[in-house]
Amino acid sequence: MSSLEQKEASSSDDIVMENRTTIPMNNLRVSESPSSTVPQVVIIGGGYAGCLIGRALEPEMKSGKIKLTLIERRDTFHHKIGAIRAAVRGKEYAERIRIPLKNILKYTKIVEGNVVSVRSDDDVVELDDGTCIRYDVLVCATGTLNHSSGDLPSHLRGKDNIRDYFRTVSEAVKNAQRICIAGGGPTAVEFAGEIRAAYKDKDVAIICSSPHLLSSCVAQPPVKFMSKLYEKLRDLNIELLRGEKVVSPTPDNFTPGQKFVQGPVTVTTKGHVGIKREFDLVVWAATWTLNNEMYPPEWLNSAGELNVSDNFMVTGCDRGNVFAFGDVCSVAETKQAITLHPKVKYIAHNVLAVADTVRKLKGDKDLLLKKLPKLKNYSWTDKVVLYLPIGPDHGVSQVGGWTYTDSKTRQWKGEDLYTEHFWKLLTGNPPPPKPTEESC
Repeated sequence: MSSLEQKEASSSDDIVMENRTTIPMNNLRVSESPSSTVPQVVIIGGGYAGCLIGRALEPEMKSGKIKLTLIERRDTFHHKIGAIRAAVRGKEYAERIRIPLKNILKYTKIVEGNVVSVRSDDDVVELDDGTCIRYDVLVCATGTLNHSSGDLPSHLRGKDNIRDYFRTVSEAVKNAQRICIAGGGPTAVEFAGEIRAAYKDKDVAIICSSPHLLSSCVAQPPVKFMSKLYEKLRDLNIELLRGEKVVSPTPDNFTPGQKFVQGPVTVTTKGHVGIKREFDLVVWAATWTLNNEMYPPEWLNSAGELNVSDNFMVTGCDRGNVFAFGDVCSVAETKQAITLHPKVKYIAHNVLAVADTVRKLKGDKDLLLKKLPKLKNYSWTDKVVLYLPIGPDHGVSQVGGWTYTDSKTRQWKGEDLYTEHFWKLLTGNPPPPKPTEESC
């Protein structure tokens, strides 16, 4: 249990009610200016990284040491990992993978909006309606955008619309006999496994452009892990075509508002063999884009990531008051939501240390780099930690030098895809009950 969860029972009702309301963009035209006595910390992004750091900083917000604002395009946290199951099983699972931000961050000002630019010269975050939010310390946690059907389209808002989205995706899966999943990473494998677990008789094929699955992982799994993975896919009758890039159709052919193409559609590949085959449904799980368009170019490396040092400070910022966390930043590890939590205490300590220095300098951030406090560095590890379920009951996991298969993978991740873990971590409460098979 976090320190915030232990303190919430003594919270004042009027403070909770005032700050639980999400503020629409058009109702917040001009933000508060940073205070020389109470530094303003702004977090961009309400995904795993943004919510975890927000939870860690909220006790300091509640005690009055900082002001805390989180900016997110929708009013809910979306559990992308569990959403793969919702995309196959149906809309009932959507209730387990969405958490209202007001239930996660009860004392934080939550601004619903799209960030279009960060102006580092005057410490301002600008939204697409012209609203400007000033910051003393900025945390960039904007993550990635991808084509997986488990990831919501960026325009989608509202509980009912999210439920309808997963109803539509799951019905497309249900109505298709021949399903192609284009991709070679964990998402592709997990999506294929979810389909196989729900439908024993469907033809499921993964088409991967690389010679091997999981080739994009920073820390490559060992040969034993990969051998077990290929063996599991064969046993589950999931076809794997490696070294074949899908050239047609493309994401441009997505069903409007969705992330798949319904057929019959002919899939054409270019690779070792080159194939042309007809499928009833083509789902992308291959491409993703860093959500980085709002940042100054000098903050980014050649891969488009925010360059950070071991203390999570953005190295391209000449003020020393910008940090980055999660998928959008450059790290020497394979990026996984489940491995973020141990890092939170480091970035939270550093954000608060810089905020306190800003307060002592009475807001004069031109002096900040000369007066920076000692910050905590995180020691990155090259140890492979990977949990890869293939449906609820099968999968392969790697923890350091040890390889595990079905039972441990189910226990660690497969049974509920971290749903209960993140509900308890972010809210202190369990998720809604699992739907019965009859309701799916």
